[in-house]
Amino acid sequence: MVGAQCGCNNDPAPDACGPLCGVGASLPDPEKEVYGQTCESWDFMSTYLGPAYGEPDNPVIRSCEEHFSGIAYACGCSVVESPTDGCGTLCGDGSALPQPTKVVNAKTCQDLELLSLFERDTTQCRRYEIFGTLCGCPRSAVYEEDCFKLEHLQNKTYYFGAGGSVYSASFGGDGYFAQIQNNGDLFIIGWFNGFDNDTVAMFGGGAPCGTYGPRSGSVLIVEDDLTKSPEITYVIEPSICVYQAELKVPKFCDA
Repeated sequence: MVGAQCGCNNDPAPDACGPLCGVGASLPDPEKEVYGQTCESWDFMSTYLGPAYGEPDNPVIRSCEEHFSGIAYACGCSVVESPTDGCGTLCGDGSALPQPTKVVNAKTCQDLELLSLFERDTTQCRRYEIFGTLCGCPRSAVYEEDCFKLEHLQNKTYYFGAGGSVYSASFGGDGYFAQIQNNGDLFIIGWFNGFDNDTVAMFGGGAPCGTYGPRSGSVLIVEDDLTKSPEITYVIEPSICVYQAELKVPKFCDA
């Protein structure tokens, strides 16, 4: 492949995936960057390499479709459409990304959206919803209450970034406490189990954690007169695979 890029008349690998936009088709914008490389570079890789490239037990290209379809779509190739069963755009309403070049979890928002469009594993869609919020997608509702009640948390999701991880906590029937690590892996810390004494949200039955059992966590609800809308202020792991967060909220409503 490198020789061909340098002008050598090299033959493609026998199992090569073929030109990115199909035989005889040209790239609409060869210099456009996708996942940090130009479409022209991706075209050379697709044309000259195939699934046999890389280590036998850890191939770089597992299948031509899986590896290159999203890239071809982003490069403007007319032969590829985004799947109807993918996770979809990062902004749930289908609107354009407000901050496409912002880096979240070591990738630009526009690259994350491309991954979301072609992600068919529905269990991964939750993390792309989180990325959408971090990429500036409009929230479904703005907090406009004069004081706080627990019911105001119903079906809402809140986020917090710490180091290389992003955390989210949501409350209600499908609520969960989750962590996205900087390699993109999503761990469910726990599923919402209700409130303890109206001041602590409990989450249990999370992802396995070796000999420590399933992950679990809690979110402490803290009243703060200066807080205008609920926000997570910290997440810690006081013991292995047990997480604790603080959610500051406006002044409680009078009983």
